[in-house]
This record gives sequence, C-alpha cells and structure tokens, in this order.
Amino acid sequence: MHVMLSYEWGCQQSVMLIKSELQKAGYQTWMDIDKMSGSTLEAMAKAVEDSAAVLVCVSKRYKESQACRTEAEYAFQQRKKIVPVLMEADYKPTGWLGALMGTRLYFNMADPRQISGKMGSLMKELGDAGRTTASHKDAAARSAGVAVLTTSDRADSWNVYEVEEWLKRIRCADYVGTFREHNMDGVALGGLYRMGADMRFLHETLRAEFGVTVMVACLVGHEEGNPRLQLDVELVGEMLEVLDASCQGAMKHGVFWTVWKLCQGLASLSVNDKNKELITAKGGIEILAEVVMGRHHSQETAHRFALSALWNLAFNARSKEVIVQMPGLVDSIRSILATSESPKTREVAKGALWTL
Repeated sequence: MHVMLSYEWGCQQSVMLIKSELQKAGYQTWMDIDKMSGSTLEAMAKAVEDSAAVLVCVSKRYKESQACRTEAEYAFQQRKKIVPVLMEADYKPTGWLGALMGTRLYFNMADPRQISGKMGSLMKELGDAGRTTASHKDAAARSAGVAVLTTSDRADSWNVYEVEEWLKRIRCADYVGTFREHNMDGVALGGLYRMGADMRFLHETLRAEFGVTVMVACLVGHEEGNPRLQLDVELVGEMLEVLDASCQGAMKHGVFWTVWKLCQGLASLSVNDKNKELITAKGGIEILAEVVMGRHHSQETAHRFALSALWNLAFNARSKEVIVQMPGLVDSIRSILATSESPKTREVAKGALWTL
C-alpha cells in the first residue's frame, strides 16, 4: 500500500518535493512520473485501488483537469483516505472539487520553500497509511548506499553525495558531474539559491564558475511573481541555443542536453510577461515549433512541455501572432490533440489551441 499523489502537472516540482520528504520518512509513494505503464486509465485506477491514502494537490488547474477529476472521484468512490494539499495560495475550491473536499483539513504547501517545515503535520494526518517499517527503510537505504534522512534534515547539512541524490530525485541528473567537480554540498547549494535574488549576479557567477548558465532556467521555481523568473536577453538566448542544439542532437557546453527538460524550463519561464517578450524576440517560438513538429527522445513529454510554453506565450499578443503565422505549427498542435495517448498532453494542446 502506498500514498498516491494526485496532482495537475503544473505544480509537479513542488509535488516531487513532497514525495521526496515522504520517502525519506519511510512512506511508499506513487506518482505518475515513474510508475506509469500500459493504459493510463488502468494505471491510475490501480494506483488508487492500491493506495492507503491519496494526497489531492488542490489548485484551480486541478479542478479544471478532467484527468485529475477522474482520479479524485475514483478515490472518493473507493472510500480512500483523502488528504487535501493546497498548492495554490488563497485558492478555495468550488464545484465538484469543493464538494469532494467537504470539511477536510487542508495542508497549505503553496510555497515550495516551506514544504519541508510543514511535512510534520501532514505526516501526522497520514499516520502509518502507506508507511513502511523503519527496518525496511534502513535496509533499502543501505542497499542504495545512501544515508537515511529524517524529516528534520535541512538542505544546508547535506554532503556532496546527498546533493547528488537530490539532483537525481528532481530529474536533474545531467548536472551531477558539474556539481561533483565543484564539490557542491548543502551549504554551497543554499548560497546558490540565495544568490538567485539577483539574477544577473547569479548568471555571471555561474558563467564564471560553471560555464553552464542555462541550468538556472531549468531549476527556477514556478511562482509567477518570483523575481528569479526575471531573465535577461543573454540568458534567454543561451537557453534557446542549448535547446536548438539539443533538437539537432548536438552537444553544447560539452554535454548532450535533454529536450523535454529544457522545454520544461521554458514552460516555467514563459509564465512571466517580460520573459514572453524576450523568448519571442530571440526566436524561441521557432525552436519550440521544431520540438512540436519533430521527433525526439521522450517525445510525449517534450511535446507536453513545449505546448505548455506555447500556451503561456500565446497570452502575449505579439507571441500569439508569431505562433499563428508559423507554417504548420497550429496543424501540428491539432494533430497532437487528436492522436496523443496522454491525457495531460491533450489537455495542454487543447489549452494552447483555445488561447490561439
């Protein structure tokens, strides 16, 4: 039995933090990024049926997602323990989601920086639902060669190996070698985060020390008002150059980059209005169109994040004009909507077309 994390993919990074904290505390978890195979609907149904509890990650986009609604309602029908986790500040669910949540106690995880500190109360609510025994947890950790972490652990106490494990958990394994080369431990990681308050200074420091500034764009948060999302022309241009090289299967900065991960970074960055203008001005729409109309490793995921970026960009008048005028792009989006087997990808394609 596990704890199932039911969420809308726009808050995926925050949900992955929750998942990581639960796993460190000995909980078995289920999340669609690493346990999906075969029919999506069948996999979801089995995940609900095999769960001891379901964390419903509440947001406006969760309410609007048919796939999320199916998960939540099936969990309710199966009489599973449902624990609401608020992923969007000040959001109050209405309609079907409000009715399903009823008077349940919410756990506010809208700010990713506060997730670790709030896990104690969430785990108290979960109790032993989905939790393995301590001996099993310790044995699993020893077999993996990783120290057992507790919920009281702070990132600034991590050693270089724990930082590497964190990079792998958040699907940024591409950066392990670079971090190892520069002996990045928890203290250095914390300093890197604090430097993000001054984007230009962080950009220049990373260029001097790492030579890979595009990593900033892949690791930034999702908050629309976060100043770390305010990019400059140079950084946007560099990120697009790396994405273009990745689409061609070429190396950049001495490594091969992952198309879908770069598109995920662009999807996050394109929420910001200033970034919409910069990405469009630097030819970002043309490169995203190449992703949508081309074939790449992890094509389904690459399509989803590229479409998400285009959806965000389309809220800017100039960007929308460029998207509409791009030969074959709108038809390709329609084709993905008609043929994709992923509900999430179809949902994003539908949203992009609606905005256009």
